[in-house]
Amino acid sequence: MEGSAAAWAKSLPATLEQLERSGLIKDAENKRKFAIAADLVRQGKDIPPAEACTLFSAMLEVRGQEPGSLETVSVIPSSEEPIAVSGQSCRDGRFTSVTIAREAGLEADPFADPILTALDAAHARAIEG
Repeated sequence: MEGSAAAWAKSLPATLEQLERSGLIKDAENKRKFAIAADLVRQGKDIPPAEACTLFSAMLEVRGQEPGSLETVSVIPSSEEPIAVSGQSCRDGRFTSVTIAREAGLEADPFADPILTALDAAHARAIEG
């Protein structure tokens, strides 16, 4: 899946609620930025794509990734019993997401390398049009 980062930003109110419940948002500035963006979305306004990618990166930082991170990989439901691996990226004003799943489970480990390769390829195709 790929699309405008502004379209991804429409999920911010629900995502922000989850992050607030988790207690992960410790930085007051990030909390303020997320709240402003979520309010804009609730009002039916669009968040510019570049700003949406900045928010995506801040959200990754809240989840424990390095500041400035542009992509993330998640193993579902866990690394111990993987059924799917998902990668998301927000760069160049474009949100891209790829998922590889197998009902019987996945055997490849580490999961990050193949999903990041697929994510980069999907993102490049999206940018090229």
